[in-house]
Amino acid sequence: YGANFACKSQITGQTALYSMRSNHSISYCLNNRDDAKPDGFHDNIERIIRLFTDRGCDINSIDNQGLTVLSYFLLKSAYRFENELIISTLLECGANPNILTKISHPEPFIATNALFMAIKYHWSTEILDCLKRFGVNDKEKDVNGNNILVFSILERQIDSISWLLNNYSWTNDPIILKESIKYTKYFSKERKIIKSWRG
Repeated sequence: YGANFACKSQITGQTALYSMRSNHSISYCLNNRDDAKPDGFHDNIERIIRLFTDRGCDINSIDNQGLTVLSYFLLKSAYRFENELIISTLLECGANPNILTKISHPEPFIATNALFMAIKYHWSTEILDCLKRFGVNDKEKDVNGNNILVFSILERQIDSISWLLNNYSWTNDPIILKESIKYTKYFSKERKIIKSWRG
């Protein structure tokens, strides 16, 4: 019918793709996922995303709040399993994990890329795997000049620290480990992991 999926709201700066966050049909799917068809939810979400993107909707558009669609879902705390599927599907459909995001709520935070967001907001290592697979820049630094390993230590994200050490060889460099341990607290789990790491 000639709908323009490339246009943005003059009020919010959002494209039609942002409506996934508040669409009642998708919310219904989140609440009523069919365990007998575990791939059904993913397939439906992928069809929705591609419906928009194939018609000119920019999956990496940034709204007036400085957020992409991917950023909004990384900020979500409810329905973690289902939202993991949405996040991974967004990445499969071309969402860029390397866009800087300025967050004002629930607390001010500038995420240099999606890996910093995923660690900050306690996403699973499966999401970290997905971000790595789709090219997130692991050598980016935060606004304070900290690499992602130091950032994870400061956030006290044990699983993320172990994941980084296992997935990025540069984190195993003795100089990096020596520098990183300075940011740990004595007798902390973070310090124990860094001190015992042998690669």
